[in-house]
Amino acid sequence: MTSRSQEGPVKTSTRECENDSPERSLLRSLFLSLEDDLRMSVLRVLTENSGDGLSLRGLQRRLRVNHQRLARALAALEMGSLVEVSPMKVESRVYRMYKLSDNTREVLESLFRCR
Repeated sequence: MTSRSQEGPVKTSTRECENDSPERSLLRSLFLSLEDDLRMSVLRVLTENSGDGLSLRGLQRRLRVNHQRLARALAALEMGSLVEVSPMKVESRVYRMYKLSDNTREVLESLFRCR
């Protein structure tokens, strides 16, 4: 899998975003995230998974990618408010579970229905 850009935060201009509606802001973040193959793959996998979310390890297994690269992509998606992180305690360990934000899931599922 090749990447077209660095997995840095989803960049937006402050001037452009001052008067954005939440929907427009979401779409802006989505389009900027789709510039990177890995972030796009993460969004696809999370769209297909409608449960409690996936751990970093679960995503890593599905995508077959280095955990550091995946962690950077997830951080960028979280910063863009596309992905939510919630803790899940299993025995004495706490795992970070990643899932799509409600708005992101709604938009992506409607797009996939149109295919």
